[in-house]
Amino acid sequence: MGSLSTSIADGAITAAKLAPGVAGTALLTVVDVRDFGTVGDWSAIGDAIAAAAAAAARTVFIPAGTWTGSTTLAPPVMPNGSLIVRGAGPGATNLVYTGTGHAIQFGDGGGTDTRYQGLADLTLTGTSAAAGAVKFNHSRFCGVERVEIKDFTAA
Repeated sequence: MGSLSTSIADGAITAAKLAPGVAGTALLTVVDVRDFGTVGDWSAIGDAIAAAAAAAARTVFIPAGTWTGSTTLAPPVMPNGSLIVRGAGPGATNLVYTGTGHAIQFGDGGGTDTRYQGLADLTLTGTSAAAGAVKFNHSRFCGVERVEIKDFTAA
C-alpha cells in the first residue's frame, strides 16, 4: 500500500499510512513516489500519479535522484481538482525520458478540460527521438515552475 501524506516540511514528507476507504483520505494532499518503488524506478512515478488521482491528492512528490523511463507519464484529467508533479528541485530530481512521445502529458486530448495541473521543481532531460518534454491538452490554469528542460531536440 502506498503512503499518502498531508504536508511537505523542509523537503521531507510527513506520511500517514492509510488503507483505501479510511475516513479522512480526501484530506490528504501528497503522495510520495518512494512508497511505490525505489528511487530511479520510472514506473513508480506512474503508480504514484494513479494513487494521487484515486485519493484526490494534490501533489505527487518525486524525491532527489535520477529517474529514467520510456513511457509517457500521463496524469489523469481531474476537472474538479488539481494535481502537481513536484520534485526536490532542479538538478536534484532528474527525470530522464528515453521514449519517442512526450515525457509528460496532461489531459486526454479528448476535449475534457484539464485544470490546475502542472510540473514543478525538477530537471527533465530527453533525447532527439522524443516528440517533446511536456504537453498540455485542453488545459486551463496549468503551468510549469522551476523546471529545467534539456536535450529535447526533435522537430
